[in-house]
Amino acid sequence: MNNIFFIGDTHFGHKNIIKFLREDGTKVRPFDSVKEMDDLIISKWNKTVSNNDTVYHLGDVVMNRNFLPILNELNGNKILILGNHDKFKMSEYLLYFNKIYSSHKLYRYILTHIPIHPFSINNMFNIHGHIHEKRVMLNSEIDPKYICVSVENINYTPISIDDIKNI
Repeated sequence: MNNIFFIGDTHFGHKNIIKFLREDGTKVRPFDSVKEMDDLIISKWNKTVSNNDTVYHLGDVVMNRNFLPILNELNGNKILILGNHDKFKMSEYLLYFNKIYSSHKLYRYILTHIPIHPFSINNMFNIHGHIHEKRVMLNSEIDPKYICVSVENINYTPISIDDIKNI
């Protein structure tokens, strides 16, 4: 059976992202090297996703085009929802992704990189990335209409649509 998965903000090869800190001074990404981060994401991806599965990557794949070939190591039919750091030519991404969208509707979900305005959601949910370890809040609680699939929120592992539905 083909499954559908989501992940965002892998930032493969991004040296500075492992230096980012939370407000309390702890590292957002607990890695000593970019290679350690990349290897963990690749390993968790391939343990979770088969070659027949579909993975929606919700943007910010790599920061340097030299790291695009990492995508050849990843299982599944990959679809890209463009992020603010996905700035290379579409032809470069199409070597690794079967489809590319700026946003996409899938069942009752709107897939975007950046969370969309609440008035744009209506009776749907927004699966997004961009805000990394943070979450969209509503009255001091996580807003249930927003599902952030940045790697920091999903243990660096693609999350299935079934798990999304259970959220």
